[in-house]
Amino acid sequence: MLTLQHALYWNIAALVIFALITLLLAWYGGDLLILRPVRRLANSASRIASGDYSVRSGIRRGPSEIAFLGQTFDGMATALEKRTHDQARQQQRIARLNRIYRLLSAINGAIIRIRDREDLLHEACRIVIEQGQLRFAWVGMIEPSSNVVRLKAHEGEAEAFVRSIRVSFDPDDTEGRGLVGNAIRTGEHQVSNDVDHDPRLQPWREGLLAADIHSAAAFPLKVRGSCIGAIALYAHEHDYFDDQELTLLDELAADCSLVLENIEKDQQISFLANWDTLTRLPNRTLFEDRARQELRRSEDLGKQGAIVAISIANYPSISDRRGRAAGDKILIEVSARLASLSMAGIPTDGLADHIARIGNNDFAIIIGIANSPGELHELAQTIRNNLARPVPLENEFTELDVRIGIALYPDHSRKVEDLIQHALFAAHMQTQSAPARRTAVYSVGEDTAAQARFSLEAALRMAIEREEFFLEYQPRVDVETGEVTSAEALLRWDRPEHGRVPPSEFIDVLEETGLIVPVGEWVTRTAMQHRLAMRERVSDNFVISINASSCELRSIDYAERMRRLLQETGARPEWIEIELTESGLVENGNATLAQLGALKNLGMQLSIDDFGTGYSSLNYLRQFPVDALKIDQTFVRELGHTHDALVIIKCIVGLAKALNLSVVAEGVETESQQEMLRQVGCDEFQGYLFSRPLGPEALDRFLANSL
Repeated sequence: MLTLQHALYWNIAALVIFALITLLLAWYGGDLLILRPVRRLANSASRIASGDYSVRSGIRRGPSEIAFLGQTFDGMATALEKRTHDQARQQQRIARLNRIYRLLSAINGAIIRIRDREDLLHEACRIVIEQGQLRFAWVGMIEPSSNVVRLKAHEGEAEAFVRSIRVSFDPDDTEGRGLVGNAIRTGEHQVSNDVDHDPRLQPWREGLLAADIHSAAAFPLKVRGSCIGAIALYAHEHDYFDDQELTLLDELAADCSLVLENIEKDQQISFLANWDTLTRLPNRTLFEDRARQELRRSEDLGKQGAIVAISIANYPSISDRRGRAAGDKILIEVSARLASLSMAGIPTDGLADHIARIGNNDFAIIIGIANSPGELHELAQTIRNNLARPVPLENEFTELDVRIGIALYPDHSRKVEDLIQHALFAAHMQTQSAPARRTAVYSVGEDTAAQARFSLEAALRMAIEREEFFLEYQPRVDVETGEVTSAEALLRWDRPEHGRVPPSEFIDVLEETGLIVPVGEWVTRTAMQHRLAMRERVSDNFVISINASSCELRSIDYAERMRRLLQETGARPEWIEIELTESGLVENGNATLAQLGALKNLGMQLSIDDFGTGYSSLNYLRQFPVDALKIDQTFVRELGHTHDALVIIKCIVGLAKALNLSVVAEGVETESQQEMLRQVGCDEFQGYLFSRPLGPEALDRFLANSL
């Protein structure tokens, strides 16, 4: 009984132990296979809920529902992590684009607000750094003479680096093959999102990496389609510049380029409005404005001011004789010499602001404080001495005829415009006949006389437009045959409400103003047309003589104009004789000799008018290809009254015969004069003894009656 009972106890004990072991194994298996994965899932879900999308459940793949649940959870976590990462990247990109848009907005605001080029470039760099959150930025402009890109503006944390680098746009230069150089040459943006390894950036890599720069880009700046520079941007991050950002930065560069072009246009307009493009001096408009300020200041100080006008009197003749380029060189040289002066009454650092070109060959200086007339004359002497050095032109040296006029403020006027006119008047009224008086202070009395002169000049200009001039012809008679062989064309002016104006009152004004050039061309054309109309009524040997002034001879194209007029009118060159003055021949020297040679090559005849009143030399007579000498009527008029007149005429005739030239006596009015001139050997007579000057129709009748 005890044995069975004992066995029962052992069986129960074994069953209990087995049950406990089974329960323990079941608990462990449940924890291993169910509870632990569930806890992992719960823990992972909690971490995902807190924003850690990198967590995974760690449950191994298997056929169980827990394994499937773990795999599904991990897939969800992976998708969440990717979506969150993509969202973060998108948010970063949007934030960067928003910064660029803010940057563009700020740049556009600066464009509207700023009209100075340097200020705009500095503001653009500042905005790029602050709004674009870049490391640094700089703007460079090309220097074509050296192929170097010069730093013009910069902003950021790498100032020392950007100031130390050298950048070129020469493709043969190592430092010209970087982003900036390539952007300038191609006109397109250049980008590097890996500064560490980009070979284009090798010359600057050490400095860039030291500044913690890993991305860079350059955008060209263009004006009227041509690249003038570039804006360079630098970022700390790798891969900073994406396509959309580059598109917006291209727009930024384009906006900057547009405003730079507009600023340049504004500056050009302003320059043309206020500055002389040839000499780079202020023009009359700017000069008047500055003069008002300066003279107002002198009045506030209780001082006297002045306007000094400088006129280069022989500029027109230099320009006509040597061409426009030579004239321009004269003006540039004069402006440079004036700008180099240091004068009393002018701040040493502001001389350029006090000088201007106010006319074709006229300059002016503002004298803010003129302490005495003597000081002004010393100043004028300084100017004259400075301009006295001859100017080299085509291997020759040309002296300048400098005339200086002074007008005082407020003595002569309180209006700047009047002061300038008064100073110019004082300068222009000086004449070649008074070489010692090359500085003049304005005088009211002289001004009154000048008004008549200016009125006459204006009337002459109107006469050209209204065709108030006409020609008369005075015949010339052959001494031996009495035949009319030629006629001199004489300019006449019938001024409305004044009647005929004596030539002595307007010919000199025509020459002094240069109006003789268009008038002379009209005279030549008209005389040629009249001669052509006479061809059926006179012999082929009949000649029309035309006077040519020294002003016309100074023009380098005078002979060419004669050739053109012959072609236009159909006149033959042997029908035309050009009468030249002694002074005109000698004054123009070699240039005149070339012109005369060209006229002779055309087939025209040449004569020296009023011979004996100028300063011809035997050497000049030998060189110039003239055909005749015309004895001045002053000598003819003295015949029978003074012995000297006959002696001079005999000398002139003897000289002409020695040079194989014919001799024409002008102003023959009496038979006794005619006889004496015949005896000394003159070839032709001209004067009232034979005929007064005649209009074309009257000349035709005279010639018909002479046949």
